[in-house]
Amino acid sequence: MASMYRHIESYKQQEERWPDKGRHIIANWSDETVLVYQAFSPSIADYAIQNQKLGGPDFSTTRMTWIKPNFTWMMHRSKWATKVNQERILGIHITHSGFLEILRAAVSSTYNQCFGHYENQEEWKRDVEQSDVIFQWDPDYNLDDVKLQRRAIQLGIRGKMLNQFLEDFVVRIEDMTPFVRETFQEKLRIDDEGGDTGDLCIIAERLYSPLPDDVKSRLGVS
Repeated sequence: MASMYRHIESYKQQEERWPDKGRHIIANWSDETVLVYQAFSPSIADYAIQNQKLGGPDFSTTRMTWIKPNFTWMMHRSKWATKVNQERILGIHITHSGFLEILRAAVSSTYNQCFGHYENQEEWKRDVEQSDVIFQWDPDYNLDDVKLQRRAIQLGIRGKMLNQFLEDFVVRIEDMTPFVRETFQEKLRIDDEGGDTGDLCIIAERLYSPLPDDVKSRLGVS
């Protein structure tokens, strides 16, 4: 399958390297940046690509916006860019320092995923209300949209952290939609022929290793 993206690899090969259970941050990252995904309406995506920043009349800075580091979870959430207002997938390259700042500020969306960091539920609620970053661990999914034992993280950003994300953390924004659509059509072809979707080439991802111990502990990374 032809692709404009250089850093791709078969899902099957990547799956062999990934843990099959537990909470893990799996992403495409280089020495300079980390790739996160967001799904938007066409108008928001067009503005972002043209201006290389999120904004415009249809993008709200007063609401929480969610970023996701792994490709298959983004495909599950957007149904391969077919959901309303999720028809376009953006790949947003952010700095490592920005990504770690987001992770360090993150508070669990649920009390049962606080990993012993709070003495009581009221203390956690107070932190949730005051925090500009919320994290949650959701079941990861494979290319056949089958729920896995492994958990994938997503991060909700608002307030001052969202402003920092928009102004300071973003290095480059690219439109992943053509790649997503091409890959989805290839997946449908493989399904029709009874083939193995594990042979599909997707964005190459690996465990995010530049993760300090204090951040691992805060997030409950396995």
